[in-house]
Amino acid sequence: MKKKIIIDAQNLVWRVAMSLSLHSTDGTDVSSLYGTLLSLSSWEKMFTSNDFYLCFDFGRNPERLSLYPNYKKREKDGDYDETVLKRIYSQVRMCEDVLNELKFLVFKFPDTEADDIISTLSFMFSSEQCVIISTDGDFLQLISPNIDVYHPIKKELYTFENFEEKLGLKLEDFVLYRSLVGDTSDNIPGVSGIGPARAKKVIASRVNGKFIENSTWTNRVRENLEIVERNMKLIKLGYHTDIGSKIREILRQERTISLREASRVLERYQISSIDITKFYT
Repeated sequence: MKKKIIIDAQNLVWRVAMSLSLHSTDGTDVSSLYGTLLSLSSWEKMFTSNDFYLCFDFGRNPERLSLYPNYKKREKDGDYDETVLKRIYSQVRMCEDVLNELKFLVFKFPDTEADDIISTLSFMFSSEQCVIISTDGDFLQLISPNIDVYHPIKKELYTFENFEEKLGLKLEDFVLYRSLVGDTSDNIPGVSGIGPARAKKVIASRVNGKFIENSTWTNRVRENLEIVERNMKLIKLGYHTDIGSKIREILRQERTISLREASRVLERYQISSIDITKFYT
């Protein structure tokens, strides 16, 4: 059975849009479409599987926003020029449309983040071999004997076997660790003064899972337990019944396309250097 490749497509398209600038002869920006297909081709070869599950954002998780209104507010606070944002969002829409037209499995639901689709898929396929592809470190918490995480920039594969060696902490402590240090990419502040090294030391000093050591940094954590507990709720990923139902509905749908039809789709965007046959065999 082929390994299931669960892709943070929102993350992928953003990265490609920021690093490539390619246009067809009529001026259409095909940067992200080309880069996405090129990445899929590379991963098909790397993992000897074309069983792709492409996950996109469509708004924010209402529960997380209710818990912390500034959650993922970075993009709206001026980190990106408005022109750049418009281009990226346009690239995301194009990729979604074309990937759907090419009959890839694309998942995007209202008020749902790609993170929650990916975590739900990982629970649904927990008994099968899977790899999650993203630069988002939060997905490391989903690692299990059957689920790996691949970081496409670092080109590192994180597994159940090498997790502790690579991260320097136990898998079951990862969400707590992220909650202590915070997550700047999601605009989640951690405990002031607690960086990666101190967080690991504080976690290691616990007794029966409790922060009882009388030290400067353990005391700092105790004083900020409300923030830590909030962060754990924001960062923790799990199975969502409603998302699972929507995923199953998509999986039941017929998704076939001939190679000729697929080739014609790419011809519209003057993309000819990618061997699409590997996506359909």
